[in-house]
Amino acid sequence: MDNIAEFSQLLEKLLSSDNTVRKEAEEVFEKIDKCQKASALFVAAKTNELSVEGRKTALVLLRRLLTSSWNDVWDNWSPEVKESFKAELLTLVRMNQPEILRKQMCKVIAEVSRNSIDDDAAQTWPEVLKFMFECVQSNENHCKQTALDIIESVPSVFGNQQAHYLPVIKNMLMACLTFQDSLDVRMAAMKATVAFVIDNVEDMTLAKSFQPLTRPILAVCAETIEKGEDDCCLLALTELTGSVPKMFRADLSELHSLFLKTMANKQIDSNFRHAMLEAMVSLCEEAPPLVRKEGSQIIPDMIQQCLALMVDIEDDEDWATADDYEDEDSDSSAVVGETSLDRLACCLGGKVFLQPCLQFISPMLSNADWKYRYAGLMALSTIGEGCHRQMETILDKVVDCLLPYLRDANPRVRYAACNAAGQLSTDFAPTLQKRYHQKLLPELMLVLEDLENPRVAAHAAAALVNFCEDAPKNVVTMYLEALMQKLEFVLQHTFKALLEKGKKLVLEQVITTIASVADSAEESFITYYDRVMPCLKYILQNAIQPELRMLRGKTTECISLIGLSVGKEKVSYMISAWARLCKVLGKDFQQYLPLVMPTVMNTAALKPEMTLVEEEDAEGLQEEDNEWQFLNIGDKQSFGIRTAGLEDKATACQMLVCYARELKESFADYVEPVTKLMVPLLRFYFHDGVRTAAAESLPYLLEAAKVKGAVFVSQMWRYIFPELVQSIPADSDNNVITELMWSLAKCIECLGANCLSNEDMEKIADMLEKYLIKHFENEIKREETRKGEDYDEEVENELADEHDDDTFVLGKMSDILHSMFQTHTEAVVPYFDKLVSYIFQLVEPTRPYGDRQWGICMFDDIFEFGGAASVKYLPRILPCMIAGLQDAYPEVRQAAAYGIGIMAMCGGNACAQACSESLPYLIKMIRDPNARSTEAMSSATENAISAVAKIMKYNCSMIDASLILPAFISWLPIWEDKEEVPHVGEFFCDLIESNNPIVVGQDHAGLPRILQIICDFVIKQAFSNASDPVLQRMLNVVRQLQANPDLFNSCVSSLTPEQATALHAALQ
Repeated sequence: MDNIAEFSQLLEKLLSSDNTVRKEAEEVFEKIDKCQKASALFVAAKTNELSVEGRKTALVLLRRLLTSSWNDVWDNWSPEVKESFKAELLTLVRMNQPEILRKQMCKVIAEVSRNSIDDDAAQTWPEVLKFMFECVQSNENHCKQTALDIIESVPSVFGNQQAHYLPVIKNMLMACLTFQDSLDVRMAAMKATVAFVIDNVEDMTLAKSFQPLTRPILAVCAETIEKGEDDCCLLALTELTGSVPKMFRADLSELHSLFLKTMANKQIDSNFRHAMLEAMVSLCEEAPPLVRKEGSQIIPDMIQQCLALMVDIEDDEDWATADDYEDEDSDSSAVVGETSLDRLACCLGGKVFLQPCLQFISPMLSNADWKYRYAGLMALSTIGEGCHRQMETILDKVVDCLLPYLRDANPRVRYAACNAAGQLSTDFAPTLQKRYHQKLLPELMLVLEDLENPRVAAHAAAALVNFCEDAPKNVVTMYLEALMQKLEFVLQHTFKALLEKGKKLVLEQVITTIASVADSAEESFITYYDRVMPCLKYILQNAIQPELRMLRGKTTECISLIGLSVGKEKVSYMISAWARLCKVLGKDFQQYLPLVMPTVMNTAALKPEMTLVEEEDAEGLQEEDNEWQFLNIGDKQSFGIRTAGLEDKATACQMLVCYARELKESFADYVEPVTKLMVPLLRFYFHDGVRTAAAESLPYLLEAAKVKGAVFVSQMWRYIFPELVQSIPADSDNNVITELMWSLAKCIECLGANCLSNEDMEKIADMLEKYLIKHFENEIKREETRKGEDYDEEVENELADEHDDDTFVLGKMSDILHSMFQTHTEAVVPYFDKLVSYIFQLVEPTRPYGDRQWGICMFDDIFEFGGAASVKYLPRILPCMIAGLQDAYPEVRQAAAYGIGIMAMCGGNACAQACSESLPYLIKMIRDPNARSTEAMSSATENAISAVAKIMKYNCSMIDASLILPAFISWLPIWEDKEEVPHVGEFFCDLIESNNPIVVGQDHAGLPRILQIICDFVIKQAFSNASDPVLQRMLNVVRQLQANPDLFNSCVSSLTPEQATALHAALQ
């Protein structure tokens, strides 16, 4: 570009409303050398002859260029050009420029300042600091604002000199916050203060020292609200309350007062009230103990204001007959109030939230104005998740309260009642379904027929989906005929409405409801197959218009779920719902793979659009396309991802999991491309479901690959292993981490012996060691939290949830160790040595019971698979095992009892003394009066019985089995723990078949008891299938007894009718 005039014209063309002119200008602009472009833009920005809009454009483009291509520009400018540029920039902004230009100049200065901080955090542009301090002391308001705007944009501008300047910075900000001559200066100071504190959020000392600034901050907010200024200050307040809530501890009452005053002012723009509520909710979310402890009156006031917003809804006469949902605008008062109420319930907890909330809801439900009844019911459905524990105790009253409104005269109220019924069905499943089905289901079915109000009928159908999804099968089948009559009626009438009027809302929903009912009823649904399928097939074949895409998708979903329920004989011709039909057809689905795989692979391989933009540009992009999601990454930068297609990607990945799992070797031809697709997705951090599916797929892919030979499988594993091991510590989501650990354990189990080299085992041990260290660190942090001033019952519940998450991870770590020992036996011991000190920490008596349980499980593995190398641990482990047998928690006792049984089986003479020492504790466990009072207690007891059986069978050299056998026989049968049943059953058969005199008795006196025990094994369904070899051994004993009719009949006479019937059936 030869001269500034020509370049100025180019800038004007970039602003042209003519697309052709603008596009040509953009092409010319892009071709200009970056250094020349930066210089030209700066000259244009200084040129007064250019329009203000043109100069603004030059500054915006200059800032963007410096942001995206700093090194390309700065490294190619001479030192003289750099110094001149910086000096002129400061001179230019000091002049009294139009506000729009001054702000853009500040952003350019901020960008240069940001890039002038070197790797040692030193600010290499000291002139900008001097300039800022001079500006703050200036008599010109625009100069003060300039310094503050720079701090807001680059709060780290002071570099490593910040600590030195901190008192000056604090005083400077306080002076500007209280500067009475200009609200603009005070607003700029408020935003700068917030940005500075948040940038130093980890420094609690700084936050505490800046606490005196909170009152001036609140004063500025109050003034901007009163004068109807921009709501930017309230948005900044939200950032502060959400990031450093404890700054407001001393000023909670002032914040509360501002909140009430703002919410009461109905004359101001609703954005102010919404922003003020958001500031309070953010405070509650980040510091719930503080609010519960210091601001008890704040909670009811916030509830009341949320409910007041929820009443702010329009009375639209056409609402009930609309053929689409048209969800209310997320910025509407009603939606803001509802989402805020939900968030408050979740963060504050039901103990302090439920009662005040119900006190406000109760009069709303009896209000003559439908809007209050509607809002009250929506509130009732909103708070269930956050108040779950407390609300569950009054669920009967909640359901009884809700029922009359399903017959309310107003359709909007009936809609809200359906919404509450559906949400409560989800939040309190399956308790609600089991206890209140007779109250709720008939009423919902009645609303389902309200076809004059399609949105109400559709919502009733949606509530039925929520109810059926988690309902026990017997509950659904109890109502199946009545329910299907209603659904068929609605299906026929709404199908007719589609053909005649193009109405589809209720039809789409009722098809989904039929699918849910079929899924819950399973094979009981087969009666209704021929009644609903013709209509569904017709829709699928003829709903080809673009606007019916959703209808077609729901119909496909419905047909596939019906197929799962009724079996492949009914649906072998349908291939639309691929993943579910793959489950139905099994290996018969292989023939369809060439048809479905290209689409599934393309969808699974979808790459999301991503961008890095300025914070203000992110807002514009979101307004244009709401599928963009942005994350603020600091320095006024936002990382954006377009979420369109991500759910489809996750679904496609899950379909590939299904194919590999169901088809096994029939999927072998696709194993290689699917593996190459899935392994990189282990680090697809934009969607948890994608990472989870990728992890889940790997063991199934390895299993499917076995048909291609050992070399192929080994090559696959060498590709998978390093990525899988590295992806575990790289992830931050516990739910995904546990899936990744599960995948690693299953892959090792699938591949078996020699799949891990010494180097591989070293890597796994290193990874497990890091997680064990992290586990202990997390527990220390929780203990510190318990000592905090805001600790209360709700905090303890949160800490308990965190501990449960950590314990789940610990369980998966145990699974990995188990798979290693199972496949590599003694070779694992050197790597176990690296972890053993941490495992001994886990089993210390002061540790949480989950730690003790999993620590003992890890010790169990060393004795089961470690061979002779395990003996060296015995002196230290045995006291832990015996302590475990006496633990207060049955889960720990179960793990310890299992471990003693393993010692008996695998430990040989080296463990004989240990078995003898453990025996009294095992017997005490079994004889506990509460030995079978809960499922966990039963499991512990049965493991103890099994351990006694194993000691007597494998390791009885130091005990007198004859003294124990009578008691052992009295403990039989066991039936809960399916893994232990065969051990106990085999030993029982050994005793009978060897004619053990203690068991069989003199003159066969013990045979009636033996027969009773065998019958009880059958009655309790102790064996998973009738062909179980141990069960067959028992039945052979009975058949041998039948050879002596008199003796057999004598034994049978001692049986109860139930035992006799069970025996007869088993012998058939």
